[in-house]
Amino acid sequence: YPSDSADDKQLQEAKNKILEWKKNLAKFDATSFAKGVATGEFYAVHGYAENVYGELEESEYGNFDFFIPKDAMMYIDSMAIVKNSPNKENAYKFLEFLYRPENFIKVYEFFKTPSVIKGVEEKSKVKPTVNRAQVVENAKLPGALSDEAKEKQDKIWNEIKLAN
Repeated sequence: YPSDSADDKQLQEAKNKILEWKKNLAKFDATSFAKGVATGEFYAVHGYAENVYGELEESEYGNFDFFIPKDAMMYIDSMAIVKNSPNKENAYKFLEFLYRPENFIKVYEFFKTPSVIKGVEEKSKVKPTVNRAQVVENAKLPGALSDEAKEKQDKIWNEIKLAN
């Protein structure tokens, strides 16, 4: 179903499917999954590759396989400037500085994910841990949630978290 669905039937079916899976999951977690898989506590996790690889020595990378399932959701970390910011001009200058290829290369080399700035990957000896072609082929950007969808999805997610 679309990630922005507010359809009660779709949301109930999705909830039921997750509850069916839940008995086989160690936990729903957005922070410790990387340490867990790196230490052997978990054998499979769902999360950002850069978090997992950040817990590993580079020599261990080959022991892990990161893949993006067909129709996976793709997310983009974005920068924003507060509309009424007292230092808006400095914020623009910072972003312009950060996104220059010669500066952004440090961000790329830290996260090791495909660069959003052209030319950065080619100038680095570091290779991305995620396959750009796989991202483009398998992932899609989610739609924005309406207030109705957000309210319904939040309610269902809370029900999932509280269910035994």
